[in-house]
Order: sequence, then structure tokens, then C-alpha cells
Amino acid sequence: MRPEAITLLGPDDYRVGGWSHISGVGAFESVARAVGDYRIEPENYIADDSCAGHKTLDAILVKKTHDWDRQHANGIETQFPTEGLTFGDVTDITLELRLRPEDSAIPSPAALAAAYGDLLSESELAAFDSGHVNLELTLFGAGATADAPFMNAGIIIDVDPAEFGEGWVRVMVPRDQLTFYTEDNYVRTEVGADEHQDLRVQGLRINPETASGSTVRSYVGDAFDGQSRPEFFKEMAITFALIEVGRVAPEGDA
Repeated sequence: MRPEAITLLGPDDYRVGGWSHISGVGAFESVARAVGDYRIEPENYIADDSCAGHKTLDAILVKKTHDWDRQHANGIETQFPTEGLTFGDVTDITLELRLRPEDSAIPSPAALAAAYGDLLSESELAAFDSGHVNLELTLFGAGATADAPFMNAGIIIDVDPAEFGEGWVRVMVPRDQLTFYTEDNYVRTEVGADEHQDLRVQGLRINPETASGSTVRSYVGDAFDGQSRPEFFKEMAITFALIEVGRVAPEGDA
């Protein structure tokens, strides 16, 4: 951990929360585990022998692949407006995590092709998802006002289970890899990394994702039939040891 960073999760810091739409009924009746396993709760922040006994957070993050309605079935979110962080202050987003394949249920490209091959072309299937762990990291602002837009900065990261197995991985996303954009009614408009930089960062959201950030419905459009097949979930079991946002050190600090 770095003194100039905002630590949201660490051995002695638990400043995160989250949500879960997973009810076990309707579209969510075919999830792989019990409903309670998908909640983001402090009871899952426990001492971890694989991390020298430090506390870590276990989560199973779930993305719907068919319909975009509540496509991020659960996720992690934290707000820290009192930190006074502006988008111009941000230097990076850093995570330390390990994958838990035994608790995951990630569809393979072949399984996705079998499920959706009649709806998506080969090129669309290739771009859709690769069976890796994907998370969208989003720094979000306080919302639109009469004088300022709703500002965000984000990226979808990719971690290959075949490469990293169950070992610890440090993912540092530098500022220049973030996409800065404004958002209005879910429509994103990319802006330059030097625009709206005086606006305050309200918080950080970690969404489960496909590699494309899309669902089948995103490709099919008006021809989409939500009743044509059951929902197919991408369930990613991850243990987080560190979540922090790097910031420019205040003037005068060493």
C-alpha cells in the first residue's frame, strides 16, 4: 500500500460494499450456487492463509450473457467523496487478486458458440468472450448538474485463468490506459483525458464483464427474444487482497 493512494480494501481497510440482484428465481434460477454466496458482505472479509494471514475478500461476480436487464448480476461498489479526489488527481487503479477456479463457472468459447451460434456470427462470437476473467473498473463522478456532466473513467481488465491459475496477481492500470467519458442515460461519450479533470470522483465500481462488455442482446437488437432460451451466466470467483486508487501526492509531500 502507498501513502498517497486511497486504499479501499487492504489488510486493515474494508471500505467496500456492493449489490446482488441474484434471487434464485426467474432469470436467476440457473445460477450455480446458493443465493447467499453472491452477496458482497463483510463476513467474507476474513484472514487468508494464502496471503500471510492478512484479511482478504472473497466474491463470486456474475455477468449475464444473454439479456442486458440487470446484466451485472452483482458487483462491488464504494464511495469516497470526502477524499476530495478529482479525475485529474488519479494516477492509477490497482488490484491484488487471485482466482478461485473451483468456485467459478465461466462458459468456454465452445459453450458460448453452442448456446448462441445461431444468433451471433463467428466474428461476433470471437469478440464476445474468451473464457477469461473480465472486470470493468469504473471511477464515477457525482452525477450530472446544470454546470457539469456525469464524468467517468474506466477500463475492462482481462485475467487469463490458464496463465495465472490460483496465484496472486497484481493488476495496476495506469492513468493513460483509462478511457474518460461522460454518460447520459447509459450513453457514453468519450472525452479527452484533459477534459473535466477538476470534477470530483465519487467512487469506484467493479462490474463483472464479458470481454466485449456486451450481452447477446447488444448484438441482436430489436430481434432479441428474451424467452428464446434460459439465461447463461459467467460466474467468476475472485479473492481480493487490495483495491486502491493512486493519486498525485499533495504538493510539499516527499
